[in-house]
Amino acid sequence: MPNIFSPILVIALLLSACSSSKSNEIALYRSDANAYCNAHSVDYWQSTGKLNELNTMRPAEKAAEFMKTFRQTVQTNAMAAVIFDEGGRLPAAEFYPYLQQEIAKLTGQPFDCPAIPAFYMAQ
Repeated sequence: MPNIFSPILVIALLLSACSSSKSNEIALYRSDANAYCNAHSVDYWQSTGKLNELNTMRPAEKAAEFMKTFRQTVQTNAMAAVIFDEGGRLPAAEFYPYLQQEIAKLTGQPFDCPAIPAFYMAQ
């Protein structure tokens, strides 16, 4: 009985599947990076209707709300590890440069989010 799958065809199919999977993974990382960046902007908080509420909160409550929201924007484990685990251990001055470097590695594109340093400078 002849083998209907040549080794070359099998290799091509496997490479195609791996490439497609990697593309999907990168798209998820890019989505996380965009959502995380957007959550640092005033426009985001205005659009959710929470800006006025935030202005009435005590600092500890506000910080908890920010952290909860930021965590909800990140869906992938790799991005959460970069931002919250590894990034969370860094001094404030090193946080954004670290994110720029590590998020770019995951997404394959530069991570430039002026809202993040502006957000932390306003705190």
